[in-house]
Amino acid sequence: MRSLHSVGYFGLLAVCLSLVVSCGREAEKSRIHLVISPYQDLAMMVNIHPLHLDQKYGTSVDIKTIPWENTLPALASASGDVDLGFASLAEFLAKEENLNKGTTDPLIFIFPAYVFRGGAFITFRSDMAPILRDNRYDTAALRQFLSSRIGLSKNTTYQMLVLRFAHQIDFPRDKLRIVDISFDDGLLAAEKGALD
Repeated sequence: MRSLHSVGYFGLLAVCLSLVVSCGREAEKSRIHLVISPYQDLAMMVNIHPLHLDQKYGTSVDIKTIPWENTLPALASASGDVDLGFASLAEFLAKEENLNKGTTDPLIFIFPAYVFRGGAFITFRSDMAPILRDNRYDTAALRQFLSSRIGLSKNTTYQMLVLRFAHQIDFPRDKLRIVDISFDDGLLAAEKGALD
């Protein structure tokens, strides 16, 4: 089984985007107030204390759990009790081309973060090339990927990523061969050769 796209940059299974508030206040250098939503993809954040990462890096991290829909309002508020949070991939894709440009928006995009490292579109075909190399997309490999039979759940962030890739290289949407399938069935179908 080979990984076509290691998700250090975009993330395909559980992607979150780091956002920080810049409200003109002086941030405490040694204390970070982090908000997360109670979902599995952010579960690793709670390991900061058990793994003593706060001590290792000399930074105190206060974690507060809030509903995902309250994350952006909490970050954008002037209350000053939140420094950092995670927004959805959809939030990034909707604003990606103009993020942090010529705006008075107090939210500042930092970096895509994939919490469970190693997620990817996978293949069992030896002739498929990785689409991301040295943090750059290989256009030929991306075109091959988009020309393949791709299994994913429709109307999800996974489909949004594929559509974004298609837009990136002007690949016609009507040429995409997307199969609406669950993750577990998709893995089996790829193993059996029904999906690329």
